[in-house]
Amino acid sequence: MEKNLIIQLTISIIAIMIIISVVNYESRSTFSELTSDVVQNNVDIMSNSLNYRLSWVKQSILNIIITEEIQSALMSQEYNASEIE
Repeated sequence: MEKNLIIQLTISIIAIMIIISVVNYESRSTFSELTSDVVQNNVDIMSNSLNYRLSWVKQSILNIIITEEIQSALMSQEYNASEIE
């Protein structure tokens, strides 16, 4: 009788350990997926922001270069710093 009780108790403990392991694995997997989605979302937001800012910088530089005064200063043989400014 006592031997059966020990066997049942051992099986119960093993079953509980297996259940806890499965639940723990599933929760980690779900947490990992959620964390990965959040990180990817943040990376996308930062990437879009950076692309917007770089686009703005590029357009600003092109606007400066396109002006006639800057073009003539850049095309002249002598580069006068005050003309370029």
